Amino acid sequence: MNICTWNVRGLNEPRKAVEIRRFLNKQSINVVSLIETRVRIGNKEKVQKRFRVQWTWFCTYSHSPKGRIWIGWQPADVDLQILSSSDQFVHCWVVTRDHKFESFFTAVYGLHTEIELMEILKGSDDPRVWSRIDRVFGNMKWMDSFPDISTKYMNPSLSDHSPIVIPCVKSDLHGVRPFRFLNYLVDHTSFEGIVTDSWNITDRGNLMEQIWWKLARVKSKLKTLHKEEFAHAAEKIEHYRGELDSLQTQLRVSSSPQMLAAEIDLVCKLKKWLGIEEQALKQKSRVQWLKVGDSNHHYFYAAMKER
Repeated sequence: MNICTWNVRGLNEPRKAVEIRRFLNKQSINVVSLIETRVRIGNKEKVQKRFRVQWTWFCTYSHSPKGRIWIGWQPADVDLQILSSSDQFVHCWVVTRDHKFESFFTAVYGLHTEIELMEILKGSDDPRVWSRIDRVFGNMKWMDSFPDISTKYMNPSLSDHSPIVIPCVKSDLHGVRPFRFLNYLVDHTSFEGIVTDSWNITDRGNLMEQIWWKLARVKSKLKTLHKEEFAHAAEKIEHYRGELDSLQTQLRVSSSPQMLAAEIDLVCKLKKWLGIEEQALKQKSRVQWLKVGDSNHHYFYAAMKER
């Protein structure tokens, strides 16, 4: 499932339409928004035929005589419903036929005068300012649902704007476990150095991109630290518990300074891993408690009284 948005700056030239069609086929695009088509309503069917019959189209001619925004989709692969539209946006709901992906999708092409831009930028008493050039925005629900999806800015070809491709494939639920920051990592002697070293590296890109790269490095190194120092806590607890039990059984029969020192060492190791497990369980229980609270479950209110 791939979504594309592209300010094509005109679709009337046949060779340009053919190049765009080839791009959509090569990238296996299922849903596309073509911006600034400049195609008059009388020519739209002729132009759409250049994309072949597998495409279904929605155009904004009811709002603009030049069809500023075209939404195309392949009905064999996706079900797309237009929810609302204007001369500046088309808002729709997209579901793949296998129901593995579903999401809202809004194509926006803002008008150019100050008054017209204010109509779309002002929102509902929300002081957000949107970029006027090619960008993709996702809300927090999108980020939570599709954390591994990233946009691809492709070469512009015959347009002077780059097409943006969004590969909408969810991560395999049975794949790699997601990284969760557990508080006991902070107590490790290497923690501060890992964060400092990762953060002090100079990165390219804008400020948000730089922060993203710094966090990615910290995450990678903390995952390695966790794997090397803290993984399999339950198994280690059972191991040291068994070793301690066996040694204490031997101490009932006979003892030596070496055996007593070994007992002290095993007790320290067992306490260490019991503490790590306790911290992890406390943190996970708080997360579960908050999740229950979000659902307004009766258990949440009962647990809140106990706390």
